Amino acid sequence: MPRQTEPSINNALGNILQGMMRTCAVRSEISGAFQGYSGRQPDILITAPYRSPVVIEAEVRPSGNAENEAVSRLGLELAGGTGNVEAAIALYYPENMRGYDDLHAALRDATLEYCVFTKEETEITRFPKSGWLNGGVSDLAELARLVSVPQSLVDDAANRLQYGIDRANAVLDEAAELGTANTEDIANLLGMTDVSQTRRMACAVIANAMVFHHHIARQHTEIRALNRLWRSAVDNPQARVADAWDEILKINYWPIFAVARDIVNLLPLHAAARILDELRETAQGINSTGAAFAHDLTGRVFQRLIADRKYLATFYTLPASASLLARIAVAKLDGIDWSDPDAIAQLRVGDFACGTGALLSAVYEQIALRHEKAGGDPADLH
Repeated sequence: MPRQTEPSINNALGNILQGMMRTCAVRSEISGAFQGYSGRQPDILITAPYRSPVVIEAEVRPSGNAENEAVSRLGLELAGGTGNVEAAIALYYPENMRGYDDLHAALRDATLEYCVFTKEETEITRFPKSGWLNGGVSDLAELARLVSVPQSLVDDAANRLQYGIDRANAVLDEAAELGTANTEDIANLLGMTDVSQTRRMACAVIANAMVFHHHIARQHTEIRALNRLWRSAVDNPQARVADAWDEILKINYWPIFAVARDIVNLLPLHAAARILDELRETAQGINSTGAAFAHDLTGRVFQRLIADRKYLATFYTLPASASLLARIAVAKLDGIDWSDPDAIAQLRVGDFACGTGALLSAVYEQIALRHEKAGGDPADLH
């Protein structure tokens, strides 16, 4: 009967994870990974551009040292100065894992136990606080991807986004107070009352679309980048943004751009350039983190802002609820070849009470995750 070693099991897990995380580099049992700590070899190291490295420290039950090993990796700098470990996963394989000939097949069927440690400044947090998460390799891949988004960047970007939205909203509020703008039309479009909070939501919807515009322009060469649409108010940015978003809507992306375009068309002419200048600068600041990363980052940023219902609105689906509903719904889709972009393109998803598009965006995220875990590239989907 075979007696598999932990390094052998780690290598097999690393191979499976690499197939599920195409946009990441997954390496196992590597030496010299950390600057100045040659003896601290990670069991599995996951890296990707514009993301924080994630370490997985694994043990076979009944051994119980994975948590200490994971915590000891937090804060370490990768060799070459390419990032610091802000999240580490402690993982336990089932006790019978050593006895399998085909480790890949065994791991794909196994129920794993794991928790994640994160570090922000000097504070270390364990999730869950006690006990263990239980799941398969697919769940582990999703967790690693989630915790690779640095919370510090999310907070910085959220603060930047909130600042930009507030500045744009101040222009719109001023126009409303002076009676030079019919902001009631914007409120009616959003199904809300005409108050400052509603106008803030309108600015947030435009900012969200601008961040996505940057991402889409990199994939579709026929879409002009935001920084090329206008230089000054003389160029009529209001019309140019609306025209550009009409072109994007011909591709798709309705949950993001349909309402945003309509809001842009309703902006008061004398204030539109100032509002759009402010929001474009804000979106470009967020996108400076990198196109592939900004898409994920923006979702996390808006989760924070929407969760603060005093800041944006009171009747929008909370991100955690949207994520849960999306995961349940997508799990019920049978017979889909998640590795095939053409098969995925045949899917039709509708939210017949759509507001901000939170549910639709959450479903898209789940579909993209399943495609990546099946070995595909999420960039192939649109």
